[in-house]
Amino acid sequence: MFKPLASVLVLAVAALAACNTSPKGGGMTAEDSFRVVPPNNLTMHPGDAQTVKVSLDRGDLFKQDVKLSLVPAPGISVDPNNPVIRAAAGPDALVKVAVAKDAGVGEYRVTVTGTPANGQPTITDFRIKVITP
Repeated sequence: MFKPLASVLVLAVAALAACNTSPKGGGMTAEDSFRVVPPNNLTMHPGDAQTVKVSLDRGDLFKQDVKLSLVPAPGISVDPNNPVIRAAAGPDALVKVAVAKDAGVGEYRVTVTGTPANGQPTITDFRIKVITP
């Protein structure tokens, strides 16, 4: 009586273990997925601003728009906060990163979430090291 149920459970666990849950976009294969490529970590002074590139690394079959959501730590601002990288466009979005004039010395993080039109989002971040002028 319990053998069929046990077999189903074993198959279900095996199927879940085989799922691709990499940062390429939740459960998709590499060909129809993406990942967000943040800029390299930055070193800036209080009051500085810099334009950086946030990119998508798209699989060959990935043909969707991706909405980016950039959430900076207090003392850091980004503009625009929610750019969209269109499927028909290039893989990059330019974002202005600014450090507040009164920001303290230290390391700050900007979290970047990429959400495709269909599928699961993927999250990454980059860091900004604020140093004395």
